[in-house]
Amino acid sequence: MYNVRKRMTLAFILGLVILCQAAIDIYLPSLPQMAHHFGASVDQAQMTVSIYLFGFGGSQIFYGPLADRFGRMPVLLFGLPLFVISSFGIVWAPTINFILLFRFFQGAAVGAASVCARAIMRDVFTSEELPVVSSYMSMGWAFVPILAPTLGGIIQQHFGWKYSFILLGLLGLILTGWLVICVGETGRNRSTGLSLTRVTKEYCGLFKESEFKKNLLLLVLLYSVFSCVNVAGPVIFQQQYNVSAIQYGWIMLVVASGYFVGSFLNSRLLLRMYPVRIIGMGAFLLFIAALGGLLIELSGGATVSTLMCSLFVAYLALGLIFANAISASLRPFSKLAGIASSMYGVILFCSGAVVSAGYALFFESCSTNLAYALCLISGLMLFSYWFFFSKKIRRDKCRHFLSRSA
Repeated sequence: MYNVRKRMTLAFILGLVILCQAAIDIYLPSLPQMAHHFGASVDQAQMTVSIYLFGFGGSQIFYGPLADRFGRMPVLLFGLPLFVISSFGIVWAPTINFILLFRFFQGAAVGAASVCARAIMRDVFTSEELPVVSSYMSMGWAFVPILAPTLGGIIQQHFGWKYSFILLGLLGLILTGWLVICVGETGRNRSTGLSLTRVTKEYCGLFKESEFKKNLLLLVLLYSVFSCVNVAGPVIFQQQYNVSAIQYGWIMLVVASGYFVGSFLNSRLLLRMYPVRIIGMGAFLLFIAALGGLLIELSGGATVSTLMCSLFVAYLALGLIFANAISASLRPFSKLAGIASSMYGVILFCSGAVVSAGYALFFESCSTNLAYALCLISGLMLFSYWFFFSKKIRRDKCRHFLSRSA
């Protein structure tokens, strides 16, 4: 049983996880309304997702070494207040360009929360407690994208898009007070210096490990699926299919629950199968879902229900892939977990920013274009899996055969 301080710290960590995820998802049902409010194009409104991801991912490469050198609290006391200021700045922004600026600062600020959440977890909890705490964090990462669009749709329907950002700002204020009053500084073993040469060498050394590179490629493609759905989904459902913001929120509740189902199935399959085989199952299922969705679009039979079903299966497939790929990519770095986690965040979220921005700028947000994009990404993932992991699968089969023969 955790003592009071550990419980308060665990609640704080979960609050940071919620903050990071909610800032991506809670306002998605409001994208068309934001574009209309500012007289902006839809792709400008969609860029608010991309610019946030760019700030979120890019900032993590700096926060990791800073948190190790100066402690977790100074980094968070910079990031959380900046997030609060940016959130309220969006509420009073006069143009869409100011929205984009504040969204970048929001992402750069919340990068501190993402890095420090992992660092505080390692600081406070013992090796026996870490798996349980990690499972709580994973549930937070899984549940917030499911629930946040639904909450955002309700807020948009009854209050307007600005109240989503007011809620985010208030959450940032609460977490700042929680940090100062209940958590404090948790980092006891700080690095003695902040050598740019050493940090650069450690970051570059990550890419010498083949497991890190090939699993990270799968994660980049996985997050590209999320990014395309995030920027295109609100426009497709609300403008092409004429559903309301609150209906869109409920639709995404169903779609995103597929990821939770996939994660649950993964936990069961791991009792019987190697993780690399489960990744292959997920990649194949994702391609089938994307190809099926595209064929339905080209046949002229696409509806809200068919799109929702294909996305549900796609998200289920992503649930089979994510946990296995990330654990495999970080497994070789027991002594450089912070550096590896920071680089993972940089590459994953910056790639999401590039993909979502590219989709918003070069493709009209319609269900057919989304189907083409998902089919391309899933095809690349399936090819990458076959190209990089086929030898490992054969080795696993051989090892399994020898162990049974023995």
